[in-house]
Amino acid sequence: MRRKTQFYDGQPCRRCGSTKRYVSYRACVKCALLKSIRNRAAGVSAERTRRAYAKYTAKHKARIQKWKLENPAKTAESTARRRAAKLKRTPAWLTKDQRRQMRRMYEEAARRTRETGVKWQVDHIVPLLGNGVCGLHVPWNLQLLTGLENQKKGNKILAEAADQSPN
Repeated sequence: MRRKTQFYDGQPCRRCGSTKRYVSYRACVKCALLKSIRNRAAGVSAERTRRAYAKYTAKHKARIQKWKLENPAKTAESTARRRAAKLKRTPAWLTKDQRRQMRRMYEEAARRTRETGVKWQVDHIVPLLGNGVCGLHVPWNLQLLTGLENQKKGNKILAEAADQSPN
């Protein structure tokens, strides 16, 4: 099992007072461990946890959509910032053929979404706005992933991509 990264934020947990939290989802380390132990003791199955997570995800998406409708200026600014970052990372030396390859990737993602009913997305192998490293918007830095896989990957470089790096 992969070890989750932890940090100290100085803000004590409301339940136990600990300041140690997980980076990925900001949960208190002690409380998360106790919750896990309680769930195992109560016999909470992994399937039940998955169902609860799926239900939460639907509520979360609805809450985000509502926020976007209530905050159009912030949404537009965020979208513009992302678009600008993408433009800054698209080199001028790309050939027409390479730009065509990139367009085909986006078309293929849309086709797969239509045919399968599962959301497909074009992902940057090395993130455009990563921590410590920033990738380019070029054909060889793109891959097709399902929406769920892309969400799990987040703003990280997967181990397979790191293994293929020239260094």
